[in-house]
Amino acid sequence: MEKKIMTQTKPILVTGASSGIGKLVTEVLSQKGHLVYACARKKVDITMLNKMENVTSFQLDVTNPLDVQEVVTRVKQEGKGLFGLVNNAGVGDSWPILATSEEMLHRVFNVNVYGHLRVTNALISFLIESQGRIVNISSVSGLITPTFLGTYSMSKHALEAWSNALSLELENYNVKVSIIEPGNYKSNIVNAAVPVLLKRFQETTTNLFQKEIESILSQDEEAINRREKLPSPVEVVDAVLDALFNEHPKPRYLVISQLETDLFLSVLKYQFVKISQLFKDNTHEFTLKDLRNLLDEVINEN
Repeated sequence: MEKKIMTQTKPILVTGASSGIGKLVTEVLSQKGHLVYACARKKVDITMLNKMENVTSFQLDVTNPLDVQEVVTRVKQEGKGLFGLVNNAGVGDSWPILATSEEMLHRVFNVNVYGHLRVTNALISFLIESQGRIVNISSVSGLITPTFLGTYSMSKHALEAWSNALSLELENYNVKVSIIEPGNYKSNIVNAAVPVLLKRFQETTTNLFQKEIESILSQDEEAINRREKLPSPVEVVDAVLDALFNEHPKPRYLVISQLETDLFLSVLKYQFVKISQLFKDNTHEFTLKDLRNLLDEVINEN
C-alpha cells in the first residue's frame, strides 16, 4: 500500500514531554509547524518547553485527576480542538517480582497504565470529533519479560492489551490507535528510577533476593553510562510521526536500532516460544505446514 502522509498542520498533545522521546517528539512536531500541547510535571520543564516555537505547555501529573481535568479545560480554551494524543509519560522499575509490594506495583501502573487511561478518557471527545490519532508509547518489554523487570513489563503488557481494546472500540469512530514498541535508545528513564530504587534498597530488610537487588543497583549505574552511548530516539520519533500522519498507520511499530539485531531476534524468538507452548500437547493438533500457511495468511492480510 502506497504511503499517504497528511501535510496539514494539526494540534497534538504529548505527555512526558520534558525529556527523551517525548521531548524529541515535541521538538520535531513544533519544527514542522504543528501546534503542540506539551505536558510535563515540573514548572522548570514547563518554562523550558514554552520557549519552543508552536508549543503551549501544560503542567500535568498523569496520576492527578485534577491536573488531567485542567488540561481538558485548557484545550477547550485554546479553541483549536485536538487531532493527536501521544501517551508518552512513563516510569521505569527494576526489582524482583517476589519482593515487590502492592505499593511498588501501583506506583508503576498508576503512571504507565492508569495515567494513559485517565488522559485518553478525558480527551476522547476531541479525538472523536477530529477523527484523530492515539499513539501509545509501549516498549519491547510489552512483548518480552526480562529478568527483574517484571513490574515494568507487566505495565507494558497491560498497555498493549488496553491499546488493542481501544483500537477495536474506536474503529467505528475512525480514530486510529497505534502502539510504539521501542528498544534501547537514549532516555532518562533509568536515571529517574535509580533514586527510587536506592531509597527502596535502604528501607528493605534482608530477603531471598538481597544479592540480586545489590546486583540490580550495580547494573543500573552501568545502565546509565550505557544509555548515554545509545543512539538518540530519532527512529522512534519517525514511527510516532508515521502513526500520527500516515493515512493508513500501522497498529504497532517495533522500533529497534540496527545495532541491536540480537534484541530484535530475541523478541521474535519469544513470540515463537509462546506459540510453541500453546501447541505443545494440545488437543488441537497442527502440522508445521499448517502453521506456515497460517503465518502466510496473516502476513498477507496485514
